[in-house]
Amino acid sequence: MDFTALKRFVSPLRPTDSEIPAPFRRPPPAKTRTATIRVIKQLLDALPGPGEVTLCILASRVDWCDYLSAILRQRGPAEHVRISTLSYAARNVRILTDWTTGAARKLTVVSSRFFRTHNPELHAALAAVLQRPHLLAAPRNHTKIATLDFGNGGKLVCSGSPNLRCNGAPEQVSIADDAESHDFHAAFIDQLAQGNDHADRR
Repeated sequence: MDFTALKRFVSPLRPTDSEIPAPFRRPPPAKTRTATIRVIKQLLDALPGPGEVTLCILASRVDWCDYLSAILRQRGPAEHVRISTLSYAARNVRILTDWTTGAARKLTVVSSRFFRTHNPELHAALAAVLQRPHLLAAPRNHTKIATLDFGNGGKLVCSGSPNLRCNGAPEQVSIADDAESHDFHAAFIDQLAQGNDHADRR
């Protein structure tokens, strides 16, 4: 087959150069841990210290939102929690609602246009909760990131494969206790959240 004859697809909605953050480079972490996680306590025991990174395989059927809740209980409350996810479930709406009552003083959730289109009821339910100072957005998005700013208690950034919901398949995630890495990802999520393609800025 002659692949050169195929028309190259160019999305009319792809981000401009100004919307894509420049690559971030920093020296290696002070220490890198690895862990296979089957229960939430194992993740809490493996959380990185300042300047460290933990590389995790999540090997059991546990909702990633429950892991984040456990981190907030141990380290919180957080000044600002930012989450970027393709999708979430009804139980996650209930958990995020609980976060806004104490665990997170400000919560920003960026899901996806795809999810909003196919799950309008769940999107509307979370939008009703995330009123100022919180924020819900649904642009074109496929990233899975969580940043947790604990003020003087440090900053964590989690990135990997899990969406903000339960998945029976193994997932991988890295967790860094590093202010620069946190701020890089937090700025990206804020940029997504303030874009034109969202319906629930409040």
